[in-house]
Amino acid sequence: MKKKYIVVILLLFILCGCSIYDKELKIDYEAIKEEKPHDIEEGSEIQKEETLIHNENTVVNQMEKPYDNEIKNYQDYSGFWTEGGISHEELLQNGGVELYIEIINNNELHGYLYAQQGMTERVAEVENILCVIENGKCQYSFSDDGWGDSGTLFIQFEQEEIVIEVKDYKLSETNVIGFGIDRTYILTRAQSKEILENGSNFSVFESQTAELEQYKPNWTEEQILEEFSKRIKYFENCEYYEDVLHYMEGVREVTDSDLYINSLYATDTKYYSKEDFQDVPPLIIYLAKNEIYARHGYIFKDENLNNYFKGQLWYIPLISAEEFDGSIFNEYERENLKLLAEIDNYRK
Repeated sequence: MKKKYIVVILLLFILCGCSIYDKELKIDYEAIKEEKPHDIEEGSEIQKEETLIHNENTVVNQMEKPYDNEIKNYQDYSGFWTEGGISHEELLQNGGVELYIEIINNNELHGYLYAQQGMTERVAEVENILCVIENGKCQYSFSDDGWGDSGTLFIQFEQEEIVIEVKDYKLSETNVIGFGIDRTYILTRAQSKEILENGSNFSVFESQTAELEQYKPNWTEEQILEEFSKRIKYFENCEYYEDVLHYMEGVREVTDSDLYINSLYATDTKYYSKEDFQDVPPLIIYLAKNEIYARHGYIFKDENLNNYFKGQLWYIPLISAEEFDGSIFNEYERENLKLLAEIDNYRK
């Protein structure tokens, strides 16, 4: 009997122990369930922070490479740029600031910066600007702006404008007026001048140049031939084209595309004397004089001159005779023009 009581008591202890153990397991399990969402929530915040840091690092990495998409070919910037986008003709009439550039080999800038006061018509100019564009910028130091002033042009190419900042500017002691190339210029593409004719608006520039492209040194032979094919009609309507061709081929021995892509004389970069034209035919002297005007886009009223220069691939008609201003000539051109006008005896 005593043994039976002992067995019963042992069974009761075992059952109670199991019950308590089950309750403890249940409590621990429920505690884990309650803590689990908290752990996941904390993990989510960490994940968000990691994502944010990753995104920020991506932005920083992108910012560290500002010129990955830099323009490699600046050819489209060639042409006239002015303050306010006024036309070249309007600038010559009312004053303003103009940058003319030609881009060679994709990033070599050749050009000039021209400023004209409206009332006094005083002119300041930095000529023969030469610099290489890198990362949308280039600079050029000048020692004379027509008034003896000096400084450095810092040129920056934006999407729709060109910004020129003049730094290290030094006013010449002889410049008592104080006018010169001396500040920051924000330039946009020069607009063509619209006039009214036959009851409709049209642009002299656009109408004259819509079909013409100006020769550039990096053109291929195919591009040269393609442009020449568009212009040959002008040579065919020029009375003295055959005479010029005979002189160039027979005397100068020029028989290739140099006939059409280069001017007769470098009157904008060197001084000539009478001796240089001693045995030159009157017609060639006459054309040499007029190509000084043609170099700046002068539109000729004379039909033969008009056709002759339109046949030249370097020529683009820009400015009518009434609006042309001779102040655009540089010193070489002015002196050579005086000489050629003196010795020109060509009779049409």
